Amino acid sequence: MKTFLKNVRDLGERSVAINLTPGPAAKSLPYQLQAVGHFYAKANYFTERKYLDSFQVIHTLYGQGHLHYRNRDYDVMPGDLIFIDCNELHIYDVGRYGHWEKLWAHFIGPGCRTYFEAAMRQGGPVMKAAPDSVVPASLRQLLQLAAEPGRLSELRCQKLIVDIMTELATAGATEDWNAPIASEAVRRVVARIEGDYDKPLTLDELAREMSASKYHMIREFKKHTGQTPHDYLLTLRLSAAKNLLKYADLSVHEVAGQVGFDNPSHFITSFKKQEGVTPLAYRKRWSSP
Repeated sequence: MKTFLKNVRDLGERSVAINLTPGPAAKSLPYQLQAVGHFYAKANYFTERKYLDSFQVIHTLYGQGHLHYRNRDYDVMPGDLIFIDCNELHIYDVGRYGHWEKLWAHFIGPGCRTYFEAAMRQGGPVMKAAPDSVVPASLRQLLQLAAEPGRLSELRCQKLIVDIMTELATAGATEDWNAPIASEAVRRVVARIEGDYDKPLTLDELAREMSASKYHMIREFKKHTGQTPHDYLLTLRLSAAKNLLKYADLSVHEVAGQVGFDNPSHFITSFKKQEGVTPLAYRKRWSSP
């Protein structure tokens, strides 16, 4: 199927992208480097794409990105890794800081899907890089090798690609390096919030899920997730709101109600605080060519 692509290349002048055409020898290898780059994306940078026969890896260096993939939205922060199948619909743009510096590469080859599916089972497509992650240095080396065509560089690319995908396929199991393992009670609260984020929820209700006082529930929840229940709920609601603002023909007030805000003014204030723009401005920015 023909690749669908819609994008705005709002990039800093230092941005680099190298596209490669594998020669006959490279095509016999199990992994091939299709493209690699280092982008300094600016505020209007945007890509919407599907039906590209490729797997993409992205490492965020500075700023913030935003990814929409498999009907979920992800805010991508410095140190985060992304691993996606580009045959599936994926949309990314710059987050609220207005800039996103990232290293990226596209891989093809018969062995890539095995690594990708393993990464998805571990919790991808967005994961935190380990302190000793090989991915940033490996992506930089791939960028250097892309300018050195030849059999030797193609073989060196094989090792780097395998190193990158091996880390991504196993990162989920050790993604949070120091956090304690969440208890079943905390998981019940998380499940309740994720299942009912669009409904009224109180701290007392969530505490009952844990059979604990709300103060103990808040403390345990934050210890295991890094957020309070209120912040976790707010993040889910605003992520869902962004999806509706992009794709649904609903007014801002209707979007607020759909994602659990009973006060549209509170929704607008919360949205602007997180995204830096009002919901209406966000919708207009997204729909602008």
